[in-house]
Amino acid sequence: YNKYLESIEVFNSFVSNGGNVLGACLYIAKAILGAPMIAFIGADFCFSYDKKFHSYDTKYDKTLGQVLKLRDVFGMPVVTWRSYHNFKGWFEYVSLTVPGIYFNATEGGTLGAYNDGNIRSIIQIKLADFIRMINVYGEIKEQMMNSKTKEKKLLF
Repeated sequence: YNKYLESIEVFNSFVSNGGNVLGACLYIAKAILGAPMIAFIGADFCFSYDKKFHSYDTKYDKTLGQVLKLRDVFGMPVVTWRSYHNFKGWFEYVSLTVPGIYFNATEGGTLGAYNDGNIRSIIQIKLADFIRMINVYGEIKEQMMNSKTKEKKLLF
């Protein structure tokens, strides 16, 4: 497999992953693509309030096993597995040590959350607000590009 891949493209870079796919995506975005801003989406690192693993019934919901009791970004009690908590710690470490602006657009979960409050290196934000923030120019672009636009929008 590796020999076949090398015949197509030689890729000599190491991708650090922090133990999961989201970590590899973060590494590629920061280290390879040079993204100055990162938005985490779906990075809850805990179970839902009703202790579900997924939004639908799975085998994981039957027996959670040994869990950690934590607070989420809203200060509400949640449970998680130690492995999820370790992932959370890795992402928080990156946010504290690798320059950039980090947003948690998960709208919940434990990323950045501690009993005494949320850490400052990860900004908690609604996904819709993050999208609007990075696309704010698009809200008035039509009127800027076309002087005949009848509707005049104000950004704020």
